[in-house]
Amino acid sequence: MDQRTTFTDLNLNTAFNCNNRLPKPINPRTDAILDSGTTGHYLMTRTPCTDVQPALTPVIVHLPDGSTMTSTHTCSINLPGLPLAARKAHLFPALADHALLSVGQLCDHGCNVTFTSNDVTIALHQKTLFTGTRAANGLWAVTLSHKNHCAKAAAIISPPSTNTSELLQYLHACCFSPRKATWLNAIRNGHFTTWPGLTVSNVTKLLPDSIATALRHMDQQRKNYRSTQEPLDTDDTDAISPSPLSDGKRTNFLYATIEEIPSPKGAIASDQPGRFPVISARGMQYLIVVYDYDSNAILAEPLMNRTAKEILRAYASIHTLLVTRGLRPRLQRLDNEASNILKDFMTQEDIDFQLVPPGMHRRNSAERAILTSKNHFIAGLCSTNPSLLLYVWDKLVVHANLMLNLIRQSCMSPQLSAYSQIHGTFDFNRTP
Repeated sequence: MDQRTTFTDLNLNTAFNCNNRLPKPINPRTDAILDSGTTGHYLMTRTPCTDVQPALTPVIVHLPDGSTMTSTHTCSINLPGLPLAARKAHLFPALADHALLSVGQLCDHGCNVTFTSNDVTIALHQKTLFTGTRAANGLWAVTLSHKNHCAKAAAIISPPSTNTSELLQYLHACCFSPRKATWLNAIRNGHFTTWPGLTVSNVTKLLPDSIATALRHMDQQRKNYRSTQEPLDTDDTDAISPSPLSDGKRTNFLYATIEEIPSPKGAIASDQPGRFPVISARGMQYLIVVYDYDSNAILAEPLMNRTAKEILRAYASIHTLLVTRGLRPRLQRLDNEASNILKDFMTQEDIDFQLVPPGMHRRNSAERAILTSKNHFIAGLCSTNPSLLLYVWDKLVVHANLMLNLIRQSCMSPQLSAYSQIHGTFDFNRTP
C-alpha cells in the first residue's frame, strides 16, 4: 500500500489564510512606465496597489531574452478615477526596475492617452485623471499613489525580546516550532549550547504551547489501528505452536523472527514528495528529500520540475555536500522509477543502488524522512510572519534543513546533532 502523501494532501489552509495580507514596503517604488507593448499592468512587489489576492491563474510573460516570469498575485493600481477593469494588475516578483502600465488596457476601457515630446496625459470622458513626464531614458513615466502599499515580506517574526518567555517563543519559531519534547531532548544533548537563554528549565517552565506546532505535528491516527476483532484463543495451543516432538521425526513448521541489522556505512535513501501548491518566484515546484543513515540527516533541495536532468542536478548537489563532509554514499535506496541518467551517475560515483519493489514504498526509508520533513516545513510556514508571501517558500528550505537537522541526533556520534555531524557546531551568536 502506498503511504506517500503530497503537499496538496496536507492542511495548508492556515498558511494560505495567514499570507493573504501584505505589509507595507520599506522602500516603495511609486514610479511606473507607460508601455504600449504590454497586455496588462505588471507591477513590482514594491509598487503601491490595493486589493491584493493570490493569483488563482498566474500569468506567464515571455521576456525578450527568451526567459519567462510568472505572476503571484492580482491587485489594483492605486489610480483613483479609473474604471475598476482598467485598474486590474498583476504582481511579478521578477520585476526589479520599474512597474509597467499597459496603454492598451487603459484605452480598452474608455481612456484617452495622449503623448507629447515632454509629457503624457490620461483622460476619461474628456476629464484629465493624471499626467506624467518623459524621463531621461526617453520613456513616459507616471507616479502612483502612496496609499495601501503591498510588498514582499520578510520571514522574521519579531526581534528578540528581553522577556525570557518572549525570547523562547522567538527561538522556538526560528526552529520551525518543533514538538516541545523533541526540542527538550535536543537541548539536553547539547545541540543548542550557544543559544541565549535556551535551557531545559526555561523551556519547561516558560515556553507556552505553540499553535504552529499543533497545526502540523498532530498527525491523525491511522485507520484500523485498534482491531475490533475477537482476540485469538490462547488456550488453543495448536493454533499458535506445534505439538511437541514425540517420535523424533522432523516437522515442516517454520518459525519467523525479526532481527534489526545495522545499516551499512554510507547508506542513503531518496525520493520526491508531491508538488508544492505554490510555484516559487524562481520557478520551484517540488523537493527532493535525501536521508543519510550515518548522520541521521534529512536534506531537501528544491526542484523546478521532476524531469530527469533537474532531479540529477539536485541529487548531485546533495551528493557533493555529503562527499565533502566525509560521508560518501556507498549504497542508495530509491524509488523504482529512477531515471537512467541518475543510475549512470551513481555508477560513475561507485554507488551501489537498490530499487524498492513497485507498490512497496515503505521499503524506502526516505518515505518516513519525507513525512518528517513536510511536517517540519509546514510548521515553519505557520511560524513565520502572517504577511509572508508563499512564493518565497523555496528560500526557506536552507533554514528548514538547518533547524530540522539541529534537533536530530547523529547515528555515528550520538553526542552530536545531525547538523553538527555534517557542518560542524552551529554558533547562534555568529548568525545575526
